Amino acid sequence: MHDLLIHKAFDKARIELELINGIAPTKSKCAQFLSDYLLNNDFPYSAKSLSNHFNAVKHKTGRFEIKQARVVELLSVFLGYEDYIDFCNQHKKIIASVDKEVDKEFSPSRSFYLNWMESVKKNKSLLSIVLAAVLVVWVTYFSNTPDQRWMEWKAYGFEEVAFDPASFKEGTLELWKEERSANFKQVEVGCNSIFFDYQGGEKIWYGKNTSGTLEYFTSTGKHPQTEKLVKPITVYMIKKHVCSEYIKR
Repeated sequence: MHDLLIHKAFDKARIELELINGIAPTKSKCAQFLSDYLLNNDFPYSAKSLSNHFNAVKHKTGRFEIKQARVVELLSVFLGYEDYIDFCNQHKKIIASVDKEVDKEFSPSRSFYLNWMESVKKNKSLLSIVLAAVLVVWVTYFSNTPDQRWMEWKAYGFEEVAFDPASFKEGTLELWKEERSANFKQVEVGCNSIFFDYQGGEKIWYGKNTSGTLEYFTSTGKHPQTEKLVKPITVYMIKKHVCSEYIKR
């Protein structure tokens, strides 16, 4: 699945840069765009390495795998998924291979989309009207879908709530996800907290809120305020911020 992940990450970077600059970006520009994204999420990773990944996928040079798990997780979040597991679950029916000609036009629908956006950008008022219309249709559809469920962060966890246009506009409303609601909780930690399982795996993740205060969670995922991926706890972070006398059991 790593080849599909790289393919889609470069595809999204290409589209975003093309919409921003109005011209088709080079492979190196896309790689730098992704490298900057990873750096902004506290994981330095060179554009050259990303370009090499792209070339490996393009030329099918054996079994492709990204060795840095953090890169895999962050690229999954970049594509709009909670994590790599969520990415894999959403692509179970897709054959895990990418067309060798990934540097050519990706699809007719994408070309149509870009051409349409280019014409709309020439008239900002029309763009505003179109975007407003799309938002109204989207909100109306989901708010009136009987089976659609929503959740919102409340203090220490997600709670199921009714659809609210104001909350949706503010970005605090999320589509209901059973696993995220059940597993992603904020907790208080101290010297007696269990930070690792018997195999040494993390049981706590951490991230800063919008005020810069560290908060701790029971699962990986995006911070409910900052939307940044929370990080797995380390002994260093425990000793520095939680319990200076901590000894890993």
